[in-house]
Amino acid sequence: MMPYVQVAVPLPIYQTFTYKVPEDLQEEVALGKRVLIPFGSRQITGYLVGLSPSLDPNLVDVTSLKEITDVLDTEPILNANLLKLTEWMADYYLCSWGEAIKATLPAGLESLEVSIIRAGGKAQGAGRREAQGTPPVLPAPGSRLSALTPTQRRLLELLGKEGELPLPRLKKKLGKKGLYSALHTLEKQGLICIERVIQSRVKPKILKCVRLLQEPSQVAEHAARLKTFAPNQAAVLTYLSHQPSQEVTLAELGEELGFDPYKVVGSLEKAGWVAVYSKEVYRDPLEDIAYQRIPPLPLVEPQARALEEVKAGINSGKFSTFLLHGVTGSGKTEVYLQAIEYVLAKNLGASKKQVIFLVPEISLTPLLVNRVLARFGNRIAILHSRLSLGERFDQWQRIQQGTLDIILGARSAIFAPVPNLGLVIVDEEHDSSYKQEDLSPRYNGRDVAIMRAKIENATVVLGSATPSLESFYNAQQGKYKLITLPERIDQRELPRVYILDMRKETRESPRIFSPQLEQAMESRLKRREQILLFLNRRGFATFFLCRECGFVYYCPRCSVTLTYHLPGERLLCHYCNFSKIAPRSCPECAGSEVGYYGMGTQKVEKEVLLLFPEARVARMDRDTMTQKGSHRDILTRFENREIDILIGTQMIAKGHDFPYVTLVGILAAENILHLPDFRASERTFQVLTQVAGRAGRGSLPGEVLVQTFTPFHYAIVAAQTHNYTGFYEKEIHFRYQLRYPPFSRIVNILLQGPDEDFTAALAKKLANSLRAQKPEEIILLGPTAAALAKLKGKYRYQILLKSLSSGTLRSFVGEGLEAFRKVEPIKDVKISTDVDPVNLL
Repeated sequence: MMPYVQVAVPLPIYQTFTYKVPEDLQEEVALGKRVLIPFGSRQITGYLVGLSPSLDPNLVDVTSLKEITDVLDTEPILNANLLKLTEWMADYYLCSWGEAIKATLPAGLESLEVSIIRAGGKAQGAGRREAQGTPPVLPAPGSRLSALTPTQRRLLELLGKEGELPLPRLKKKLGKKGLYSALHTLEKQGLICIERVIQSRVKPKILKCVRLLQEPSQVAEHAARLKTFAPNQAAVLTYLSHQPSQEVTLAELGEELGFDPYKVVGSLEKAGWVAVYSKEVYRDPLEDIAYQRIPPLPLVEPQARALEEVKAGINSGKFSTFLLHGVTGSGKTEVYLQAIEYVLAKNLGASKKQVIFLVPEISLTPLLVNRVLARFGNRIAILHSRLSLGERFDQWQRIQQGTLDIILGARSAIFAPVPNLGLVIVDEEHDSSYKQEDLSPRYNGRDVAIMRAKIENATVVLGSATPSLESFYNAQQGKYKLITLPERIDQRELPRVYILDMRKETRESPRIFSPQLEQAMESRLKRREQILLFLNRRGFATFFLCRECGFVYYCPRCSVTLTYHLPGERLLCHYCNFSKIAPRSCPECAGSEVGYYGMGTQKVEKEVLLLFPEARVARMDRDTMTQKGSHRDILTRFENREIDILIGTQMIAKGHDFPYVTLVGILAAENILHLPDFRASERTFQVLTQVAGRAGRGSLPGEVLVQTFTPFHYAIVAAQTHNYTGFYEKEIHFRYQLRYPPFSRIVNILLQGPDEDFTAALAKKLANSLRAQKPEEIILLGPTAAALAKLKGKYRYQILLKSLSSGTLRSFVGEGLEAFRKVEPIKDVKISTDVDPVNLL
């Protein structure tokens, strides 16, 4: 019996709460379950993180404790290992335990508090389960109805028909005007009741089905008799008798037969010929993907050596981390797949283990999905943000049940509730997409993967052609085991890279393409080879400028210029989506000498079509990838050689393998280089090397032309020769001098508020408060306005702290912020902390 429990709540409150457990629920409580709790004036969902048979009355006033309202799960949704992981996340990323737990759960699993409006009667209790309807109790005609307003009368009429309605549906039917006053008045008069209930955002998918109950021979005879006087019944019976399972959904039946089958099957059910029933259906995001099973590919010697090292780590049964550093096209994916196969074959029966395979953006790599499916078939779960809530929920449930062995997904897939984790793969481990930047906890999926593997004694493989400096440094220091694949498979050559100095090319006239790139594109098109053009900027032009007064159009909510977009001729902010029609004249001086400058992928596409009107051209960026499956469609067309030239942003740089791509053009290579961030050089080298690596992956040699105004920078020069080691040695020297990671740990404190002066003053107070208390080994910089000083209407100020000790730094920041919040009114300023930030903009 556990009469007391510790509950974590999914709010930025850095403590757990003690609740009493009613006697009728004491058998149901268990660690890792969700509970419904009274919290202030609301009922919210919390997570059970501690159980206590008794409490010390000297520490806790037991009589003042509230009781939990309900236990929401029959089985724990988090096992002991995931609870331990979330506790570590809360401590490391300076968030609440409840926030960390919430981050591990699929979006559709959380519950929402919904107001249910009922006709007459009383509320049905505290919302222990989803409430059912009650018979409407309405006033007698003529009693009080004449005194009601039209809105009140219409509201009661709706409830008279429906019995109950959730508040969102009432808003749709009646509008918001006068609705709340009508609700309050009717509630006071006892004509309605308003009850708050807890409902899940997503529910199992239930389909109505019908199946035969009699032998097909009897059905055929009966259908023949029915043809003359009940042709629809005959059609239903005949259709069912020809189905292999002799059952179909009512939706499928109606679609095939061309009429509503509901009443027809009802008559057949009464006569005993069919059964109509509800069936829960698994929403499978992979069901429409066609694939053919293929065996493992033969390994070249470096691949075989790499695989043996990973196998040795798996066989040890202990936690180990490998960094697989392989040049682009060296066959890292095949090493991953054979390591997965080894884990699945090694562990059978009750001891079988599962694998989590992380990629930066799974929705953008359908070819990888196809390759994993072709190797392992229906043993795969897939998790990423483009799945529907229902698909994610169903995948999560099947993973928890242990029916799927391989979880392939983006960063949040590391929280998949596998029962027995054996191997974690983090492909493109350097990629910034692994970092959660917008919500708390601001975790890094790669680092959480390593910690989860440590907790569960699993093996981790980090893979990249351009490892992050932190990971490569850890390998150099012996913290990770370094494995290298120095050459492409089948002795294919790395693409030749040429740097084109655009300072010379644009002296006479500005142009998008240098003559060399134009000629190279023309020659590839003649040979029916494929071309990738990379520009890390979407839109048509990057800013609007009046040449008469110098006015530049900025976003009113963000400190960035508005980007000109076609079609529609609109100016758009890429941060807050503010949009307005592009003006024909200057809004400042009314001058007509206005123009659009800079370039984005839309302008590149237009220029390509002007130069090569016969070419089949497509563009891949956030503007074109708006529909579900659009990324898969365009990449499949490119793979099938239905597209000659593919233009895109970083979407085209990651993990794609197209054997007929022989030319890659990189435009404005210095775009990332000049960002005010200490990782700018590293990101530039990584992007250039990764994009260049898309060329020459088949039997045809590849060529890369890099257009830049900064041809002398060491990141660009190193990318020309695919020289990771040379770049690392140069960059690590600068990091050491400036005491940036990996030689220190960083926490970035960001303050955001609608009032610039108040936010700036508060940032200064916080910095002074921390500076007065900080130990000598911590360096505090700021406060300063962020590089993006205004974003989505909020002014932004940063305080950056550095220390050699991660523990010392995090402990100091956590305690310092807690003390500051207690004494300083922060109004509507949001203060967030980012541990190990990857972006300082």
